[in-house]
Amino acid sequence: MGVTHTSVPSGPRLAAPVSDHPWRRANERSAAGPQDSVLVAIIARGDGDAFAELYHRHCDAVRRQLRHLLGNDALADELLQETFLQAWQQADRYEDRRASARAWLLVIARSRALDFLRSQQARVRRESSVAAGDSWLRSNPPVGLRDLEAAERRQRLLRALAELPMKQRQCVELAFLRGLSHSEMAERLREPLGTIKSRVLLGIRRLRQALASDASPAAGLSAARGR
Repeated sequence: MGVTHTSVPSGPRLAAPVSDHPWRRANERSAAGPQDSVLVAIIARGDGDAFAELYHRHCDAVRRQLRHLLGNDALADELLQETFLQAWQQADRYEDRRASARAWLLVIARSRALDFLRSQQARVRRESSVAAGDSWLRSNPPVGLRDLEAAERRQRLLRALAELPMKQRQCVELAFLRGLSHSEMAERLREPLGTIKSRVLLGIRRLRQALASDASPAAGLSAARGR
C-alpha cells in the first residue's frame, strides 16, 4: 500500500490552539483549559478551534499507539489523520460517562489499525492464492484447443488402424509404434522383406484414405516410414 501524507479531508484545519477563543475565556478558572468532554461537545457543533485543541492534546498518545500496532511511522501518521477525521465526524456520539476523550480516540485509532491489518492480511492471502493457482496451472496446463485436436486425431488414427487387415495393421504398428525397420520386422515375423514392405505401404495408403480430412497423422506416418 502506497503511503500518502495528506491533511485531514473534509475536516477543520489543525491550527495551534487559540488562546482567546470563547470556550477558553469561559474556562479561565482552569489552568489546563476546558475539559476534554467540553471540547468534544463544542467540536460536535463544528468548531475547528476546539478540534485543534483536542488534536494537540492527544495526537502524541494516539500516534504512539498506532506506531506500536503498525510498526511503521508513515502508516501511523496516515492513520492518525484518519482517526481524528473520524473523531470530528462522530463527535456528537461521544459519551463522557463511558470513557475519557483520550480513551475514545485510542479506541478509534485501534479500530483503524486493526481494519488496516486485516485488509493487508486478506490481500496477502489473495495474492498467495493467486500465486498458488498460477503455480498449479504451470504444472497442470489447461487442455487447450491444440490438445483437444491432437487427442481427436489420435482417436481417429486408432480407429483407422483398427479397420486395417490384421497383417497390415501388425506391420504398421511394428513400424510406427515400435520403431522397427523393415528388415527387423521381416526377421521377427519370418516373412519376406518385400512382403513386409508391401504390407506397410498398403496400410499407409488405407490410413491416408481414412484420415483424408486430416492429413497430419498420415504425414507423421510417412515421415516415420523413412527411419
